[in-house]
Amino acid sequence: MSRIPDLVRAEVEKERERILKDLKQYIAINTVNPPGNEGVLADLIAADMKSAGAQVEYKQFMPGRPNLVCTLDFGRGRCVLLNAHMDTVPIGNADWTYDPFGGEEHDGRIYGRGACDDKGGLAAMAGAMRVLARLPLDLCGEVVYNPIAWEEGGGKGTQHFVQNGMMGKKPAAVVIGEPTSCDIALGHNGSARRLVVVRGKAAHSSDPKRGENAIYRAARFSLEIERLEQQLRHKKHPLIGSPTTSVNIISGGVKHNVVPDRVEMTLDRRLIPGETPELFDKEITTIIERLKLDDPTFDAEVVALDMGKKPAWTNESQEIVKKSISAARKVLLREPGITGLGCGTDMTYFSIDAGIPTIIFGPGDIARAHAVDEYVPVSEVIEATMFYVMLCIEYLTA
Repeated sequence: MSRIPDLVRAEVEKERERILKDLKQYIAINTVNPPGNEGVLADLIAADMKSAGAQVEYKQFMPGRPNLVCTLDFGRGRCVLLNAHMDTVPIGNADWTYDPFGGEEHDGRIYGRGACDDKGGLAAMAGAMRVLARLPLDLCGEVVYNPIAWEEGGGKGTQHFVQNGMMGKKPAAVVIGEPTSCDIALGHNGSARRLVVVRGKAAHSSDPKRGENAIYRAARFSLEIERLEQQLRHKKHPLIGSPTTSVNIISGGVKHNVVPDRVEMTLDRRLIPGETPELFDKEITTIIERLKLDDPTFDAEVVALDMGKKPAWTNESQEIVKKSISAARKVLLREPGITGLGCGTDMTYFSIDAGIPTIIFGPGDIARAHAVDEYVPVSEVIEATMFYVMLCIEYLTA
């Protein structure tokens, strides 16, 4: 194995221009979600993988929105799955310095919507597949490259993929290609969203004492959420940090001269590993009960919103973590950082729902995701490619 890391670095370097060309093409294809329209990008990737010798299968769960299963079969053995998403968030209303669909390269960075979230990972995984297909090594098992539709806004693509049996074989390990600055992320925070409906009593605003102003009640509730946020800062996960909560949308009132009888508030709670959505429900219930002590007529209803993800974490003793550290040391020639992400990823569906050891590793800084002038460093795209190749070799070498 001593010569293999040098071989991997050399072969990936041969792919450099092709990988960067792929990334620029991926960015040029508008896959903003909604509506997504990942089909054009999926077709481009599928054609590339077929030419590399992979078996390609479309797992279409909505018209024009396929998941891909691209398999390199080296014979009997374990399976490693490389997962990254094809859709992106919208470009927003702010002015971009660079064309968000231009894939322009400047000063060692490639710019555009999705550059780091998640098309840099997609391009690196595609390059890794081409390198693995031609390496003169005796590998045993399968590598599955899994470009996914509809990750942004709920992870519906991966959720559908996992719930419908994946590709008929349970992987031994999964790598999620979200941006980690080429560090090894062992997991991520979860999220829970709740709609809180605060009720009052309508009245003419010329005599407000005849009513119960729902906005005033909602204001008091909001301040309690702010207090909860401050309390949460005292809880800490060693790699992810503290959980958070916030009121992010509020609406109420019907007319300028009517005391409002209803306010709707949308809350977001980020859960560190070990916390559950039920904990957030308990926190909200406690706040409502406390407000009722001051105002027995206080009335609020809590509604769960279908937008959350469970927190996920892989213990450092797991084989995938040990092999990931080994792979990074061999081809990146440095000690990899061990970290976690404050945002949610599709790791939830593989790790929590399917029980598959999973890590997150990809090029780019998560702070640049969803931002104006999103970019990914070229060097990290190449590093990620080397890592994916070497990790698969670690798993598939007899």
